[in-house]
Amino acid sequence: MKTTQAGGSTQVSTREKIIQAAVELFAEKGLDATSMRDITNQAGVNLAAINYHFGSKKGLIAEVFSTNLDPLNTARLARLDQLVHEQNTPSLEAVLDAFIGPVVQYYLDAPKGNNAFMRLMSRCLNEPSSHIEHVKHHFDPLMERFEAVFTRALPDHSPTEIFWGLHFTIGTVHHTLAVLSQLQHLPHCPEEPIIGEHVAQYLIAYTAAGMRAQHLPPNHSPSVI
Repeated sequence: MKTTQAGGSTQVSTREKIIQAAVELFAEKGLDATSMRDITNQAGVNLAAINYHFGSKKGLIAEVFSTNLDPLNTARLARLDQLVHEQNTPSLEAVLDAFIGPVVQYYLDAPKGNNAFMRLMSRCLNEPSSHIEHVKHHFDPLMERFEAVFTRALPDHSPTEIFWGLHFTIGTVHHTLAVLSQLQHLPHCPEEPIIGEHVAQYLIAYTAAGMRAQHLPPNHSPSVI
């Protein structure tokens, strides 16, 4: 919890310092490679403070994901509930907006250049660790709810197509947000790249087209790689 001092300045609590340091280090080095010493040095606290607030490194990792994912997934499900309440059969774009919009807003609302948690999520998707159950715990209920509504928006798609379409979407979104802060270093970057709220619009249009296009006719078998 942040406390406000008499002069109006905001003091970050020890708990928040630890979480912020952990997110930055986990994003940079990975969950398994980051030591407790790394975190205490970064946060400027002692080991007793981490044990007091979180009990262990595993407890700290769980709190890092809860702190960031719980509000994000609550916002996604709130949009989805409102959408389902208003439309019996929502459009694919509307469902994708509920899934993607809050993530992009989270990115835009973060202090400039400080999207360590998005980098951490991308790392978790590419480098599963022994702690991956913390990610799975937060996503299983969310994915179940969204898969059900995606099925209504794409009634001709099989469960397998919905599954992969949703995971292709997740990969696209996290890769896009992970590189947004490094656009100037990317090859062939246009002079006016997509920015701000336009990011969500491009992502929704792109992933909607992909999910529709991946539907395979019954007599077509995809090649096995």
